Amino acid sequence: MIDIDDLALLDLMKLDMLQRLQDAVSDAFLMPAIIFDTEGRPITKPSRFSEFCALIRATKKGAARCAAFHRKLMHAPQENFKPEILHDCVLKHMATGTVPIVIQNRHLANWRIGQMVEGELDADEVRRFAREVGLDESALILATETLTPLDEESLNRVLTFLKTRSEQIGRLAIQNLQQDRDIAARRRAEKEKTSLEKQLHQAQKMESIGRLAGGVAHDFNNVLCAITGHATLALDGLPSENPLRGSLEEISKAADRATDLTRQLLAFSRKQVIKPMVIDLSKRIESLHPMLLRLIGEDIIFKTLPQKGLGCVRADPNQVEQIVLNLAVNARDAMPNGGELLIETSDALLDDDYCARHANAVPGAYVMIAVSDTGCGMSAEIIEKIFEPFFTTKQLGQGTGLGLATVYGIVEQNGGRIEVYSEPDKGSSFKIYFPRVLDKAETLTPPTVTKAVYGEETVLLVEDEEMVRQLALKLLERLGYQVLAAAAPDEAISLLTQHEGPIDLLLTDVVMPRMNGRELAEKIVKLRPKIKVLFTSGYTQNVIAHHGVLDENIEFLAKPYSLSTLATRIREVLDGAET
Repeated sequence: MIDIDDLALLDLMKLDMLQRLQDAVSDAFLMPAIIFDTEGRPITKPSRFSEFCALIRATKKGAARCAAFHRKLMHAPQENFKPEILHDCVLKHMATGTVPIVIQNRHLANWRIGQMVEGELDADEVRRFAREVGLDESALILATETLTPLDEESLNRVLTFLKTRSEQIGRLAIQNLQQDRDIAARRRAEKEKTSLEKQLHQAQKMESIGRLAGGVAHDFNNVLCAITGHATLALDGLPSENPLRGSLEEISKAADRATDLTRQLLAFSRKQVIKPMVIDLSKRIESLHPMLLRLIGEDIIFKTLPQKGLGCVRADPNQVEQIVLNLAVNARDAMPNGGELLIETSDALLDDDYCARHANAVPGAYVMIAVSDTGCGMSAEIIEKIFEPFFTTKQLGQGTGLGLATVYGIVEQNGGRIEVYSEPDKGSSFKIYFPRVLDKAETLTPPTVTKAVYGEETVLLVEDEEMVRQLALKLLERLGYQVLAAAAPDEAISLLTQHEGPIDLLLTDVVMPRMNGRELAEKIVKLRPKIKVLFTSGYTQNVIAHHGVLDENIEFLAKPYSLSTLATRIREVLDGAET
């Protein structure tokens, strides 16, 4: 165990990493968040600071009221480091929560979220409070509408989620501290290996962040699946003039934005399901040329230099398109006053000398894509961080900091490597290397169209997350299916043995207690050989996929899923050929 008795949280974790994690959680749950030390001093900047708080803190009496509650929060009992909810935060029916950040049984900080509205605020009380602290009554009432409505049960789920993230922060902090100390020792002992050790440290850090990002995305996806699905069910058939429709549509939009965030996190953490095939990168980039012209605008000179007779690579063509588009957008943004963008392809050989100077590089034949611009360039300090999720040099609101993180994850998942060459005011060049294969390029086939979406078959649903299970049950029944719902594998087997009629499809989560989805499917197929199986999960696991590539004859549906996606995917599996 590492001795951390004299260390504070910022000795163990970088502030910018804490801030980005906090901002991501705050954006996903649409609520304010901040991290304090145990004395009540802020460590991070507040995320999604509410208009309500800004108004109150603008007056002397309002600031004093907030300070009094803050002192109460800091002295709240936290037995066994459990998350706490404090009610009547400033006003009645308002609550805030705090989750301790504990590393090796040392309470180093508190993760605070709030404020949330429990039930409905009393307008007269808000007016009285406004008069008491010297605020405009109407302005404060309008500001309360920006607060997040959340019942205590939902808030407890959020706090439980944050406790898991806090535990991961602790583990990651110890890992980073251990890595830093190991690297420092190696540098002192072997100065000639400094450059290689720096690359190794960066790779380990990216791997740690990737594991954390994948875990965050997985947990988000279960929550988002319930939010998206129930919003869809609520909107279905609701008249356009209904006053609730606007709020439900905003919920759906917010969930869609959070879904995009988790997909990018999954790409970075290499947890996406991919469909690799043998492709010619030159032809793929030529097919993107018209789209890229529209994307970068007329003030940038755009050229492509594809090598003829280029070797082929095995990669997911859609992900290759993501790489090129993300790099092109970054290049465009680096040239606000115009410039030149060049995309070229060529065969490349990474020899032993190159691999000795680059961590994790493997000698062999590769195919290279280079995306170069004449933009503002980057310093060495920025280059070290550009692939980390949520790091961005753009102004607030102009980027999420996930574009290059997505590129990094895609390259790694497809067995490639990426190099960056840049200097301030001298432009940038991103070079991506994919292992060359000897096979001929495959022809892209358009996806099959499934017309029917409704059905009458019987589906055995297995999902240990109650909110996702209840949603899936409602969606399946809405589509006309007969549903047997189980919360655990053993319950599913019991239902199957008791059911006398046919069961046409097993729809099961992958990761569950005591038995995973694949083991359950194998047992059920032995009992019902004709049953079809569709796995669903927030991200891929080695149970059904390796490096994101699904095992043979595995059908998969990613969470969160919509009603239409679920309907189409079930029909594809049920109507597909016998395996």
